[in-house]
Amino acid sequence: MTKEQLLESYLINLRKKLNALDYASADREQLAELVFAIKHQMSQRLNEHFQQHFIDDLSDEEIVTFFESVKKGADEIIAALPVDFSD
Repeated sequence: MTKEQLLESYLINLRKKLNALDYASADREQLAELVFAIKHQMSQRLNEHFQQHFIDDLSDEEIVTFFESVKKGADEIIAALPVDFSD
């Protein structure tokens, strides 16, 4: 699996997990906690997988760029959810 495939897989799985949440019946605060817990848990798994398979082959700049892409993609998915989590 390439870095790009890993990123794509992470974002697809994050989107699937978030789409499975019931936004209509959930309390906004609980929902926000759940969304960010899912994001955190998946990010940890992604980080572990990334370190096992790529970390030795990449420069510091490439690693930073990869994780910036992850954060941007995850933030875009969360921003598109049918709930506004901003205060």
